[in-house]
Amino acid sequence: MKLKKLIKLTTIAVVSFGFYTSFQNNSNVEAKTTLKFPKKGRLGNGGKFIVPKKFRGTWYDKTGKIIIGKSTYKVFSSKDKSESHILLKRVKYPKDFGFKVSEKHIKETKTWLRAYYYKKTDYVNFLWWYRNSGFGDTYFYRTKTINHKKIKMLVVGIDQDPSTKNYSTIMFKSKKLALKYSHIHIKGFRKW
Repeated sequence: MKLKKLIKLTTIAVVSFGFYTSFQNNSNVEAKTTLKFPKKGRLGNGGKFIVPKKFRGTWYDKTGKIIIGKSTYKVFSSKDKSESHILLKRVKYPKDFGFKVSEKHIKETKTWLRAYYYKKTDYVNFLWWYRNSGFGDTYFYRTKTINHKKIKMLVVGIDQDPSTKNYSTIMFKSKKLALKYSHIHIKGFRKW
């Protein structure tokens, strides 16, 4: 009898600890990558960009997922294909480098994204290192109460000017939520 009780308590403790650690890991997820962060100052690099915590984690829409880490970003375009990037602050623009940007520089920075956080409108923007605006991804963080539950979501902006609030899709913290709520309307945004 005591042995059964001990096994039951041990099982509960292990399951509870597993749930706790998976919950903790999900909020602190880092997109696994073998990419190296460049030396600060190299080609205008101002150092690692730290993504606000509420944007971090794995996000799903009906067709795919992304992982936003503390300073990394991984996009899954299909089950087999993904693309990893490092997120950096940029302190110089190509015209300020004092040299012409070459194919070598473009190749060196192909995994670099310059990242910005706009607190007033609560969104992050990830742009290609050597491109002007319009070539990147914008994610607005929003919550919506549905059936008395607060649902976290990322609204994926598609416009060069995020103030237009045009979006292509909404991403959720689980595939199940993405399939269930992909049709909802977000106040202040326009489905494109």
